[in-house]
Amino acid sequence: MPRSPALDVTGDATWREVAEIAHEWYFGRNTRGITLAREGGCCDGLDDTGANCNMGAESTLCYLMSAIALATRSTATTTTTLRIVQ
Repeated sequence: MPRSPALDVTGDATWREVAEIAHEWYFGRNTRGITLAREGGCCDGLDDTGANCNMGAESTLCYLMSAIALATRSTATTTTTLRIVQ
């Protein structure tokens, strides 16, 4: 199961916040303000014109690993709501 190694090693809750910021990238907290996690998958990334709407396994798995890693942590002390696209 995916883990948050920096948080696991240091116990520093700052790393939980960093992981949440990274996870929010999929929901528009990126340089383009574009949501990438959608329709049961995840776009492959951003390019000069916006989202690359291909939804390869790699990008979808990275998104899901991020969501699982945050969901399985019991040290949540933040107001960020974990979002998973269904």
